[in-house]
Amino acid sequence: MEYINLIFPLNIGQLTYKCPEHLREKLKLGVIINAPLKNRIIKGVFSEFAKETTLEDIKTIYDIFTPEPVLSPNMLNLLKWSSDYYFAEQGIILKHILPKEFFNPVKTNKKEPYKNNRISLKVEDLLSIKQDNLQLVLDMIEKKTFRTFLLHAPSLIYEYSFLLNLIRPLKNIIILAPDVNTIEFIYPLLKSIFGERLAAYHGKMSKGCRSNIIKKIISGEHDIIIGTRSVVFSPMKTVSLLVVLQEHSQLYKQESHPYYNARDVAVKRGFFENATVLLSSISPSTESIYNCKKGKYTLINQTKDTKHIKIKLTNLSTELLIKPNLSKSILESAKIHMKKGDNIFFILNRKGYSTTLQCIECNNIIICPTCKIPLVYYKNEKILRCNYCGHVVSKIPEVCPICKGFKLKFTGGGTQRLQEDIETLLNIKTIRIDKECLKKKREIERFKSIMFSEDIRFIIGTKLIINELP
Repeated sequence: MEYINLIFPLNIGQLTYKCPEHLREKLKLGVIINAPLKNRIIKGVFSEFAKETTLEDIKTIYDIFTPEPVLSPNMLNLLKWSSDYYFAEQGIILKHILPKEFFNPVKTNKKEPYKNNRISLKVEDLLSIKQDNLQLVLDMIEKKTFRTFLLHAPSLIYEYSFLLNLIRPLKNIIILAPDVNTIEFIYPLLKSIFGERLAAYHGKMSKGCRSNIIKKIISGEHDIIIGTRSVVFSPMKTVSLLVVLQEHSQLYKQESHPYYNARDVAVKRGFFENATVLLSSISPSTESIYNCKKGKYTLINQTKDTKHIKIKLTNLSTELLIKPNLSKSILESAKIHMKKGDNIFFILNRKGYSTTLQCIECNNIIICPTCKIPLVYYKNEKILRCNYCGHVVSKIPEVCPICKGFKLKFTGGGTQRLQEDIETLLNIKTIRIDKECLKKKREIERFKSIMFSEDIRFIIGTKLIINELP
């Protein structure tokens, strides 16, 4: 009787089972097996042969669910390494590789994950890249040699241009992006080039859609995949290139169990796969720069001939504010650049008109009853809304619920207030880009048509503006 170890998508380690003789010849590493666990049948992945044991009452597997492996030996090595390195049970790591909807199929969604209704990267936005820089990476890919490169890009557009030029002739590629906004920005262009070879994968997709994509990755139908941090565990059987865009981003760190850094896992996966890894950023992390100096990574620095921008810091806590978030020096700087005909961005990471509604008499702040955070005032809709859970108060309170005072005042400013103040003080037209605006396709098309026109040179928005603008 043969003994084997199985990994289940549960918060447990490997379990040992008996394998009947009639299934021994069909057994391959990485196949899915039906096995009994706590009076029910569970699907698990065959990870390795086990040593003979003297323990009694070891259960026997029922059958082999998939005749061919769904996980390669390299993926099993990555799974075990991640489990040991991040102190997580192997079953938890398996859930990141094969989500539960893969084991228990649900209805698939055939709709395209993204419609072309957002501001996205266009072919005409791309920059020309020197072939010498690309060839350095391509040579390593052709040799199937593990090497990690760090691209220090002068701009986001250069970073994306380098990616597009690099991957055109390649296959079996995994691309990590820090967030869904970045994926949505570059996905339409990638789709137009690679067609059905490309898939996007992230947590905002339906369970059925994710399950369908995983199956197509395993079958080889999708050989290029772009996604957020969990896509580093994508069960692609062979990998030639792993790309980590904006590798400095803190979003690659999983803040819940299992705790892991997708950037570091990508480098380790490249080691197991004998694949090339490209980390890219306009502001590389300290760890990556250090690894370049130690010789672990190869630096591709494209910022040597770049004209560095001048940065001036203004302390709003010491300057006299004319309006919330606007001081005299900021307005004077804006006027100077307006006279030069420059484009001006104001990025304020606060949506709405006012960030708090406060009682002057007792200092009480009107908060969300569920989240216990201040409700934000939206002037256009004349409502208070919680930006976390979406709770809405349609009637603005006129009396403080604590002291019953009548002196309630809106304090703090968001993007709506900033837009109003700038248009009033500078007597100009502006355009505002935040999540509220980008919900409507009609508004997005309007942004595309008037952005940086002769009438509009001033753009106000949240940090979303960084990903939405070419």
